[in-house]
Amino acid sequence: MENIALYREYRPKNFDEVIGQDHIVKTLKNQIKTSNLSHAYLFCGTRGTGKTSTAKIFAKAINCENNLDGSPCYFCPTCLSLKENASLDILEIDAASNNRVDEIRDLREKIKYPPVNAKYKVYIIDEVHMLTDSAYNALLKTLEEPPKHAMFILCTTEVHKLPQTILSRCMRFDFHLVKLDDLVSLLKKIFTEKGILFEEEALHLIATRGEGSVRDTLSIADLCVSYSNKNVTYKSVLEALGSSSTDSLSKLANAIALNDGEELLTTINNLAESGKNFTILGKELVNHFKTLLTIKSVNNAQKFLMLPDDIFSTLQNQANKFSQTELLNAMTKLSNIETQLKFSINPRTLIEITLLGLIDLEKKTKFVENSQKKTRNELEVENNNLNIEIKNGPQQNANFLNEKLEKELAEENKLEEKLTKIEPTESEDVFNNLVSSENLNAQKVVAKILKYLRENKLHLLSSIFQSLTFAEIEKDRNLLNIYFLGENFKEILEKNEHYSLINDIIKEENLKVCYIFNKIVKEKSIEDKLKEKFNNIKIKE
Repeated sequence: MENIALYREYRPKNFDEVIGQDHIVKTLKNQIKTSNLSHAYLFCGTRGTGKTSTAKIFAKAINCENNLDGSPCYFCPTCLSLKENASLDILEIDAASNNRVDEIRDLREKIKYPPVNAKYKVYIIDEVHMLTDSAYNALLKTLEEPPKHAMFILCTTEVHKLPQTILSRCMRFDFHLVKLDDLVSLLKKIFTEKGILFEEEALHLIATRGEGSVRDTLSIADLCVSYSNKNVTYKSVLEALGSSSTDSLSKLANAIALNDGEELLTTINNLAESGKNFTILGKELVNHFKTLLTIKSVNNAQKFLMLPDDIFSTLQNQANKFSQTELLNAMTKLSNIETQLKFSINPRTLIEITLLGLIDLEKKTKFVENSQKKTRNELEVENNNLNIEIKNGPQQNANFLNEKLEKELAEENKLEEKLTKIEPTESEDVFNNLVSSENLNAQKVVAKILKYLRENKLHLLSSIFQSLTFAEIEKDRNLLNIYFLGENFKEILEKNEHYSLINDIIKEENLKVCYIFNKIVKEKSIEDKLKEKFNNIKIKE
């Protein structure tokens, strides 16, 4: 027996089988019952929402001799003659391939003749937006005043391309995307009738991928049934669609949560080697973060997501690693590159740049600093313990422990050097640009500090002083005020040994250093400077 695709086999045959378009079905039924029909209809909406199917049902219903609640009965002589879609009274024209003015002129000539068997001669013009401008002009007069026995039903997915002269002559119906629950119910009904085993979560996933289109949903279902040999599971649907597994997407999200760039790039590389399409990966990541945000924001998220329990539990744990702001930020950035991914020569690089941009380097730096601080504290405690052991224990054991301490301190110093910047040259000194021109004394004092730090190879402090934003001398209190934007270096600068060192350098200047954080110093206006110089004399505007 010849196999028929599900979307063809289950095409609606009456109004009751049309799903998700109740507002249209109700209106058309009422018009049929009251015989209050228009001469031209426009059915517009997304693909697979039932425009052409509804047009065919409507064409048969208005010609049916004894329709059932507005739907065709399929038993009367007229319905039987129209059943095979080969009637001369219902003509379906594909405007995509018959879009020239000659075809429309031919239609105008034939429309004059009355129907053969039916009451009305109905012209269903599919993809009407494909007609040329001259074809539209040829259609206008006939569309406005067709013969009493003729009716037009225009179907289109791109209504914005139709001229206003056409739109104004038609009764318009907008077909909506079909609800997810309606698609799931339809799949459940079809699979039950055909004896196909299924998981509820699998049907939900198929309906989600159908994106509101009945035809797309049934085409995906056909594929999944063939792949799974009539046992449709959540896992088999993922495999049939070539979607990334939840594990792969979770690995990428975990790498972002842990600020682990190495793990992130390794996972992307594994996906690339498996032949993953990165344009699809971008969409999947948006959906993944959307799922995490739903779990984070909604109390009964499982009711909305319809995921297997084990997968939902895994994602619930992962959602706790993010804040709502972080998840929204990830969704926004990934959504912004969806269009770019379609046309990008190297979509993998675009994905890598975007995901690496989600890693919080500031958190990672604080983590390293905290780890470093912890290590130093532990070493100090260990050093105190060693001093006690040296007093009470054998000399040989003390020597061994001292060598161990020195080795660990050396490793810590190496780590510290890696975190510092490369020593700047005189030409790279940003301080010259940051210090106010009127504070030359402050500039000289800071230059002296920088020179000392460089000559003694104190790279960490030298690097920190390069990032100051302003410096001034407060003469009343003999203070050198040094400003920094942010508190990143506060802990290091305020250490006793570092604070004493800077004060020793500027001791000859009879100054003491004072650090000020998180304060932006604005350059004084010319008027303020003149007021200070001339004892607040009022300046005329």
